[in-house]
Amino acid sequence: MALRPVETQILGRTFKFNCPEEDVEALTYAAEDLNQRLQVLKAKTPVTSLDQLLITAALNISYELTHEKITDRSIELEKRAKALYERLDEALEKLGK
Repeated sequence: MALRPVETQILGRTFKFNCPEEDVEALTYAAEDLNQRLQVLKAKTPVTSLDQLLITAALNISYELTHEKITDRSIELEKRAKALYERLDEALEKLGK
């Protein structure tokens, strides 16, 4: 797996990362998304500390990811429960015949 150097700008600072060739686009998109989130957060909040700004952004992103995982898991559990109910109904119908 070949690594490619990637440069990105976040809050006006340049960062360099080594990234697998097939993930360059995703990394670039993620860096742009992070930069945009930080810019919006910086404009909306009175936070002046870079550390606090980064922690707040990281917590927001982590919350979104956790919420999405919980939602996906709930949907999956709902599908599995529905499939089990359908199998139970089929079994009960066979017993009733």
